Amino acid sequence: MSIVLDIIVIAALYVTLSVVVQRKIGNFARMKEIRQEMNSKMAELRKMGKDVSSEVLKAKQNEIAALTSESMKHQLKPTLMILPVSLVLFYVALPMVFGHQPVNISIFGIAITSYSYLFIIVAFILGLMSTIALSIYDRITAPKKQQSGPLQPDGTPHGK
Repeated sequence: MSIVLDIIVIAALYVTLSVVVQRKIGNFARMKEIRQEMNSKMAELRKMGKDVSSEVLKAKQNEIAALTSESMKHQLKPTLMILPVSLVLFYVALPMVFGHQPVNISIFGIAITSYSYLFIIVAFILGLMSTIALSIYDRITAPKKQQSGPLQPDGTPHGK
């Protein structure tokens, strides 16, 4: 197999692992709820205007800050799980396997001569494609999930 094909396969496996970790560990339903709560609280804050006391304003800001913090925790959890894998793969495994082998490929008219650049580009493109595909899938399946009732914290329907 050529080095280009090897890098493409490794990048595809990496993106697949990353997506699986994000889907299994990330609580997307809760993050959506948090986003909706934040939007409503921000709307309330805007409606209050300048006539509100500083205590009420500070309380609303604290509620928003707490929701923002919770949202960040949900976003960082999968990232912190996949980050060590990324670092080991990029800085240890790929150099051990491919060393200083040159890559000669052109993507969109840009000459790529390093396997690390090729890996980053392929992983970025595949990651973007998978994000778009999963977003579309989630939007299509969202009405079906709402009909089945509320979900448990792990994302499964009640009673299963």
